[in-house]
Amino acid sequence: MTVKRKVLVIGGGAAGMMAALFAAREGANVTLLEKNEKLGKKVYITGKGRGNLTNAMDMDAFMGHIYRNPRFLYAAFAQLDNRGTMALFEEAGLRLKTERGDRVFPASDHASDITSALKRLLDMHGVEIRLDTRVDRLLIEDGACRGIVLEDGTVVRADAVVVATGGLSYPSTGSTGDGMRWAEEAGHRMVATVPSLIPLNTVESWPGMLMGLSLKNVRLTAEGTAKGKRKKLFSEQGEMLFTHFGISGPLVLTLSEVLPND
Repeated sequence: MTVKRKVLVIGGGAAGMMAALFAAREGANVTLLEKNEKLGKKVYITGKGRGNLTNAMDMDAFMGHIYRNPRFLYAAFAQLDNRGTMALFEEAGLRLKTERGDRVFPASDHASDITSALKRLLDMHGVEIRLDTRVDRLLIEDGACRGIVLEDGTVVRADAVVVATGGLSYPSTGSTGDGMRWAEEAGHRMVATVPSLIPLNTVESWPGMLMGLSLKNVRLTAEGTAKGKRKKLFSEQGEMLFTHFGISGPLVLTLSEVLPND
């Protein structure tokens, strides 16, 4: 009789749920650990609560919108690309719709339906889900990760541990940098973190006078100086809005990814 490999996945967000699902589909005995009271807490606020699942554009165009080291993602997208993601959710009973800019949302306009679809798939493949379960550290023995230690001191051993705890954004949803700390403790070299996919403050105060004004089908262009030369950093068409401190919206969030860190 073949003994199933035991896999622990830490983090019940979108990445953790997908990791648990695909490990289970490969025949592993999977346990998903989430410190919050429910799965997918950050998913609930994506796309202004509507759940911007993916983008339906062809893969060449899709990769063109990844500004930093898109080659890093080639192998992952070869296994599951945007179209494959859409098919996965539709097979789970989630009806989708595609809007302007090839943005894909649940037909219901409820981000919670994304989490519900993933939960159905996890249940279907026998994944054990443990909520309100906090991990204290990874169990490192002989230079390898052999499991985890919970905050109450309980040791849980496994053949493999997947850390899917997110970064440092939205601490209220559970993204408090736990996984980054564990990775560093395990000997990995960490790259300094910088804000990304964020609204922007403006030096000028006049955007505050337009607070709440939403613009659609507009082009946002940003220029900067590199090596003494003026250079176009960004130019895309879409949606943005003015806030009391500056600008925000999909275009601005994307722009924030390509701005110099200084």
